[in-house]
Amino acid sequence: MLTTSSQLTALAAYIAPLLDAPRAQELSPSLEQWTLFYQRLAQDLGLTKSKHIRHDLVAERVRQTFSDEALEKLDLKLAENKDTCWLKSIFRKHRKAFSYLQHSIVWQALLPKLTVIEALQQASALTEHSITTRPVSQSVQPNSEDLSVKHKDWQQLVHKYQGIKAARQSLEGGVLYAWLYRHDRDWLVHWNQQHQQERLAPAPRVDWNQRDRIAVRQLLRIIKRLDSSLDHPRATSSWLLKQTPNGTSLAKNLQKLSLVALCLKRYSESVEDYQIRRISQAFIKLKQEDVELRRWRLLRSATLSKERITEEAQRFLEMVYGEE
Repeated sequence: MLTTSSQLTALAAYIAPLLDAPRAQELSPSLEQWTLFYQRLAQDLGLTKSKHIRHDLVAERVRQTFSDEALEKLDLKLAENKDTCWLKSIFRKHRKAFSYLQHSIVWQALLPKLTVIEALQQASALTEHSITTRPVSQSVQPNSEDLSVKHKDWQQLVHKYQGIKAARQSLEGGVLYAWLYRHDRDWLVHWNQQHQQERLAPAPRVDWNQRDRIAVRQLLRIIKRLDSSLDHPRATSSWLLKQTPNGTSLAKNLQKLSLVALCLKRYSESVEDYQIRRISQAFIKLKQEDVELRRWRLLRSATLSKERITEEAQRFLEMVYGEE
């Protein structure tokens, strides 16, 4: 996002044509036209739910262009928790006029590809009937070259976002969709219908009882192999699951796998058991190498320290060393 200073400079440049263009002085939409304009804008940009404006989404879009600091400097802070917030009011039925700054902030945030004059022209051209038929005033009717560019831009966006819905929900896509809906609705509707993504068939339901039985057999085979080996990491529940073909899926759905859960509770290795196994492994190794047994040597070979050894492992160590 631009700095606060840059945001305010850009806003000033955006508004400048209002002061310079003679045409701007002639454009003065009625309160009814403003109401229809903002209703249609929210609908076109997907900022509605049923017939209601999603004011939270509107505020989010505005904040993507203007920081809270910039809005506060303009004395137009968004008090979203208040029903009297100016941004909420501008998308409701207009009973009073709003300032040119309030209008311009919304247009620059939601319609960045339209000039301030074009936005005024569109609002001025609206009638009660146009909310359904949506005619476009001749003064802003795009030429065929403009339409061709917009068509290509929309096609590229749909490809980029891998779907029409995702493209519409993007900031640039929402604006472009609104523009095409106003200026070339027939093409937009036809093209979108031709490029709707096919609904994927629902994934088959998983038979968790069967998966539970298969998985527990796999686990028991793994545990049986481990019985004859002292040289492996600590056999925690997560480590045991990772040794199975579908370990990640099993871990995520353990609440549906009662046999697997019971097996893990029974056979997963505690810290005490793991330390005793390491001491046993160290003892066998030192014996095989015919090295004199010493307490410190057993601990070092088992990579244990006096500080970390558990009471149960300590008793086992004393028993092993004491027998020697």
